[in-house]
Amino acid sequence: MKNIISILKNQLKISTKFPLIVSVSGGSDSMALLSMMIDGPYKLAVVHFNHMKREESVIEADLVETYCK
Repeated sequence: MKNIISILKNQLKISTKFPLIVSVSGGSDSMALLSMMIDGPYKLAVVHFNHMKREESVIEADLVETYCK
């Protein structure tokens, strides 16, 4: 996690004054990244787009929404 924050702040020069927009699929990888980012110094604006192409899409959308509340 420290590496991600270090890259955002020091290499990419992304200020903590503004929220980061984080796109989350609801899969295990993006949910793990979201979980780590929540504890960081950035405010987050989480977005999820449900393409409704798989049966799991509704479950993943619900998971993201519930987690973010």
